[in-house]
Amino acid sequence: MAEKITVLIASVKEREEQLKTVLSRIYNNVDEIHLILNFYEKIPKWVTDKSKIVPHLNVQNKNAHDAIWSFVPKDGYVFILDDDLFYPQDYFDKLIATIEHHERRAVITAHGSNIIRPVEDYFGCRAVYGFSDRIERDLFMHMVGCGCTAFHASTIQPILQDFPIPYCRDLWFSILCAKNKVKIITPQRSQGWILPLKTPGDSVYEVTKRSKNLQQVKNRILKETFLPLLFCNQDINNYCLITDYDFDERLVNKCLETLTQTTADQVNKIIFNDKLNRRPGTLTQFVTPEERAIGRAGSKIITHFRFINGLPNGSKVISADADLYFLKDPFEAFNQDFDIAVTTRPEKYHYPINQGVVMFRVNDRVRDFLNFLAGQIFERTWPELIQWQMKFDHVGNDWCIGQDIMCVAWLCRAEILNQFGVTIKDIGSYYNFCPHADGEATEEGKRILMDAYDERKVAVLHLKSRLKELLFEGDLP
Repeated sequence: MAEKITVLIASVKEREEQLKTVLSRIYNNVDEIHLILNFYEKIPKWVTDKSKIVPHLNVQNKNAHDAIWSFVPKDGYVFILDDDLFYPQDYFDKLIATIEHHERRAVITAHGSNIIRPVEDYFGCRAVYGFSDRIERDLFMHMVGCGCTAFHASTIQPILQDFPIPYCRDLWFSILCAKNKVKIITPQRSQGWILPLKTPGDSVYEVTKRSKNLQQVKNRILKETFLPLLFCNQDINNYCLITDYDFDERLVNKCLETLTQTTADQVNKIIFNDKLNRRPGTLTQFVTPEERAIGRAGSKIITHFRFINGLPNGSKVISADADLYFLKDPFEAFNQDFDIAVTTRPEKYHYPINQGVVMFRVNDRVRDFLNFLAGQIFERTWPELIQWQMKFDHVGNDWCIGQDIMCVAWLCRAEILNQFGVTIKDIGSYYNFCPHADGEATEEGKRILMDAYDERKVAVLHLKSRLKELLFEGDLP
């Protein structure tokens, strides 16, 4: 018996005439149509006259076009359509044949795109294979265009909760495919196989491209959730997030080189910077001017929170500065029992913690605590943090806030354990060795660091301040 064909489509009141055109062309080729009527106050009679259409009024546009995901069937073929496209008569046969050709293991889209790295911006990083383009053969894609997408219900089951932010459904659906290791394929087709209908008003794409807020949201989702799924090895749960705003090629290269040499297991290496310098074997994450404007340390905390928030439980994450020199495998620290590991300094100092190395074992407790910390970047409400910053006359989010947050977290570790269930442990300067190297202490600091290097006393050297001269001048190989 032929499998049922279900169509999901959302439309707005201003496009009623275009919707009529779309539905009249597809009506005889499908079994059921779930129609979301956004901003309609009542169901038009021409809709109720059609027995295959199941209308759903959405007067206030709740969840926008994502309202369709509440009606995904449990069996048969599922087609997502737009209200502004002229679909060909062989559209359903063509996409079903492609679904079956790929043994129901892929989502098929006639409007796909691939990500070009390094990534700076959502709109600038995609090579689009549009619905009107000639495609010579089936191609693998990174992203779907939902309005031209079909799949078998046994392949994937999107639900409304998979789309937490509206107007980003292409991204969220593509993320869902990546999480479930479902391939995305755009099929072979002729030029102009699908054509656009002339419509009043702007498309969601045009609105998004014009809105700075939506652009920033999409950039965040892309870089902090989607790219790791695409370009990090999902079979490896070790991650090193390296942040660098004052890009120095010598430091970054040595950091990556020594990390690779010393780690016993493979590591997903991710660099956050604002210079777009791509490195082999790493995922380069570009920090936009808007993100940097938050403040360098503040932006780092927020970006790392959102990145870590998207990783699976059990992932081991090292947040690292770019001026580190690895002598031993830093992931050996995870043999100890902690949720978050901080690194106290090798010498007495008024800041007990150096934020150049912080380690996270990803779980729901850590996510909740990092969410709390990220909120402090925008509004200080933590009394102990406020008092700490007043003590040192620290303001803003540029440098001090990251150091301040980790210091206060360490000093308040008992309260944090009680409130969040998060265990914070000091793993000491062994994993972040940074002696003083300012002013009169410079030469003594260099001597102490070189002794640690020669005797392999520690796992990680931190070439902080003028200590980096040891690398630049050839003392460190």
